[in-house]
Amino acid sequence: MIRSMTGFGAAEGRVGDLRVSVELRTVNHRFFTPSIKLPGALARWEGEVREALRARVARGHVTLFARAE
Repeated sequence: MIRSMTGFGAAEGRVGDLRVSVELRTVNHRFFTPSIKLPGALARWEGEVREALRARVARGHVTLFARAE
């Protein structure tokens, strides 16, 4: 598990018939505070995305932005 970090990452790939690109930004902070922005086609997975982040990042402001085409 990552304890604390400041960083940026981006990735692209396919989810079913959709081409998805994801950006993740983190800034050190005392608590885990996620901000997840998913398009409507992926909104039903917001809970799973939040739990996956929580399992891998112990603390910090985490912003995840996804686009689907």
